[in-house]
Amino acid sequence: MNQFRPHEAVVKLRRALKLLGDGVDADRAELRVRILISLAYSDAEERSFEDGVEHLHSADRHLAAVPEQRTRAELEATIEAQHGLMLMRAGRLDESVTMLSRAVAVSDRAYNQGLPVHFALGSNLVNRGLAHASSGRPRQAERDMRRAIEVAEAGLLRENNPDRARLVQLAASARHNLGAAARRAG
Repeated sequence: MNQFRPHEAVVKLRRALKLLGDGVDADRAELRVRILISLAYSDAEERSFEDGVEHLHSADRHLAAVPEQRTRAELEATIEAQHGLMLMRAGRLDESVTMLSRAVAVSDRAYNQGLPVHFALGSNLVNRGLAHASSGRPRQAERDMRRAIEVAEAGLLRENNPDRARLVQLAASARHNLGAAARRAG
């Protein structure tokens, strides 16, 4: 993300946006959205939460120009997830769970349409599970971690999945967090 150096990340991300120019063509839309999502987190750390949220709104406005349905669905979920993570970082845990639930809903909808968004859905479930755990809701955290493992394993069964290594790591992370949630639940 920003390697714990938000100022450097902000400088580089702003430069990247400047190099992209003002065009809103399909070729650059995905890159612009990804840069804005990263800038949102770094700016929220460096400047203010509100500045970060404004970048997410800007990213959302550019989503329609992303031509590929799977990519657009993943980016939409990533915008919601980034907002949820920023809320979690700000200590606004209940709002974080709400926003991460929106991210799960977006990626779940794409998943149920047969789009290969296993990593996005699994990541959103893990993040929401962490927010539940931090909010003192270990049972909900456990439910999300179990579903994340199930989704990651389903993705691993797909042939030639480019997310294979990330799904293995995601499943391991979910299992670790499942253990932490179980410990918390007693």
